[in-house]
Amino acid sequence: MNQALLPKIGWQILQNDNGIWCHLLKHKYLNNKSFTNLDLSKGIVCSSTWRGVGQGAEFSIKTAFKGYLDAEIMHVWQWHFVWKLKLPPQIQHFLWVLLHGKVLTNKQRCMHGIGFDASCPKCQSGIENIDHLLIRCRDSITVWVDIAKSASSSSSFLGNIDAWLAENLHNNELVNDNVPSFLQFAVVLWFLRKWGCSKVFDANFMFPQSLHLIINSFCKDLVEANFASNSMTVCTISVAWDTPSEGYVKLNVDDGCTGELGSITVGGVLSDHLKSWLRDFVLSRGSRSALEAELQGLFEGLKMAWKKGFSKVVVEIDSMSVIHHIAKATNENHPYSASSRVVSLCSLI
Repeated sequence: MNQALLPKIGWQILQNDNGIWCHLLKHKYLNNKSFTNLDLSKGIVCSSTWRGVGQGAEFSIKTAFKGYLDAEIMHVWQWHFVWKLKLPPQIQHFLWVLLHGKVLTNKQRCMHGIGFDASCPKCQSGIENIDHLLIRCRDSITVWVDIAKSASSSSSFLGNIDAWLAENLHNNELVNDNVPSFLQFAVVLWFLRKWGCSKVFDANFMFPQSLHLIINSFCKDLVEANFASNSMTVCTISVAWDTPSEGYVKLNVDDGCTGELGSITVGGVLSDHLKSWLRDFVLSRGSRSALEAELQGLFEGLKMAWKKGFSKVVVEIDSMSVIHHIAKATNENHPYSASSRVVSLCSLI
């Protein structure tokens, strides 16, 4: 009985319908009582037929497959670890497809009617399936030899491909340039697939020279990128405006640009410890660089404070580059002359 029919029959029973199904169910299972008043706390034991139906509902192809497989090779099918490997997303996705046996090869293209030649486009000496693409092909063997794989990885070539993949993707030993073995292994697989696709869609494609140098360089870049992301320190800087101490004034300088190549405008404002506005300025700097505009704006702001007679000035600016250029400014021949003028003006204040 399907679930869509059950509510309908239940409603008919509640409405005392005279249909044959209602009479049968009320007489056999409800003893002519209403199921809204049944006492379910007695732990009524279901018949063997209903118990079988209940247990059958727990059956799935997945449970049958797990029961069929030998426990020793069950780890091969636990592919979730792929998403935890420190690999680029495109390589992770490729491994996920590979471990599911869904990599589209020439053999599968022919099986699905989207190809006419199942042979390997690289060596022309075998049917291109996953095993041939990654291991058996002459060009693939050349890549594995050039990359100088470890003995444990090479010895498993003749074994089960699923066990071979699982074994090498769990190998954390370090190889060339402190590259984890699983990373090098995954990169080799990805390049074999990438170059294989290039050969399928471009008959003139040739495997690049010095394959091991290309792969080792790629692996080294990945390791350095992972190390840089792990060692990166985050510094939080408060950008809230604080009042200066009594007797000081604060100069805030900033710039703005209209579009990528538009004119740059820089402005500033002077305030005291009571948050009172004292003076401001706005300058249009044409199409100069933002750094030069902010340096010029800082100079104009300090000059404005000096003319108003303020000798205790706190400066706030959102450009670390401006601070670095002022610290390095030693003479008027500096590439940004405004930085040397700022230093000179500070000595007057």
